[in-house]
Amino acid sequence: AFSSLLLPEKERFVQQYNVNTAFWRQQDPATQAELQPVLASHISDIATHYHATARSSKKSADYRRAAGWYQLYLDSFPQDPKAPYIHFLLAESRFDAGQYAQAVADYEKTAYDYPAHAQAADAGYAAVLAAGKVESQLRGDARQAWHRESIEHSLRFATTFPSHAQATAVLVRSGEQLLALGELQRAGEVAQHAIDADDASPNQQQVAWTVLAHARFDLQDYLQAEQAYQEWQVDWDTFNQQANKPAQEAQVERTRINHLEEQEQQLLRRIRQNREESERLHQPELENEISVLEQHESEKAASADQLQAALDETRQRLDVAQKLRPDRRHRHGAAGQRDGECHEKGTHRVPGQPRTARTLP
Repeated sequence: AFSSLLLPEKERFVQQYNVNTAFWRQQDPATQAELQPVLASHISDIATHYHATARSSKKSADYRRAAGWYQLYLDSFPQDPKAPYIHFLLAESRFDAGQYAQAVADYEKTAYDYPAHAQAADAGYAAVLAAGKVESQLRGDARQAWHRESIEHSLRFATTFPSHAQATAVLVRSGEQLLALGELQRAGEVAQHAIDADDASPNQQQVAWTVLAHARFDLQDYLQAEQAYQEWQVDWDTFNQQANKPAQEAQVERTRINHLEEQEQQLLRRIRQNREESERLHQPELENEISVLEQHESEKAASADQLQAALDETRQRLDVAQKLRPDRRHRHGAAGQRDGECHEKGTHRVPGQPRTARTLP
């Protein structure tokens, strides 16, 4: 909220004291040097504010408004250290506003008109993309003329920034375009640059060898053309091998996956069977029957325990009885012996009387 209140004040300040006003022209160099940082800061803040607004609204008019403030910054302070970065933002605003031709010019100024800086290579590639946008909007002779010009934009980028990630791809495409235009010598030269690039992929080298071979053949340099075709064949075979290797690995993985899927289906069938068996075993009628049987089994087990206890008790009593029986026979024999002794002495016992009373004189 505070910054939004400051923004109108900054705009008024810039409008009253920028380098295009009479006030500025009336100031001595010392005063201008003192005002420059303040003006530069205010203009940068205003431009970035409207650029952020445009990115939110996606409206072309908002991008053009931001571009106007970036342009004022560059017109006011072309030697400022931030000028390359501001110029890149200006080109971005032009591109997003649909002003592709102006974007090409500003991207190329950013890429090639300043000492080396962080945005230079990206600006050069962005100029190539913006040039393609311009070509798509043209028709007839104008399109053909711009097509040739866009090739020059591409070659300038690829040769100035060879380490950029897209440089080799741009070279390969430019070689194909030159071959199609019949510029055989240049097409062969560009293709050779692409072949020599350290980061050229197998596919890019294959296309570049094809361009070189066709260009040499059409130039009637048949020996060089044959060599180029041979190199193309080698690269093509290598490319096919590399392309087939992932396919073979994929086939192996597919076989493993099929095997795992088959095992999974078998496991699912077993799970279903077990579930069905479990459901069958847990039917209410069977559960009731099992419960009754378990109760009967428990009762019979209790009866068996009682019978076993009684049997154990009987065996104990029998053992005691067997132990007592020999003692009774012994006592009975001793008594008979004594009775015999009495008869031998001429005595007899009268039942119910004391032994002394039944003794005869």
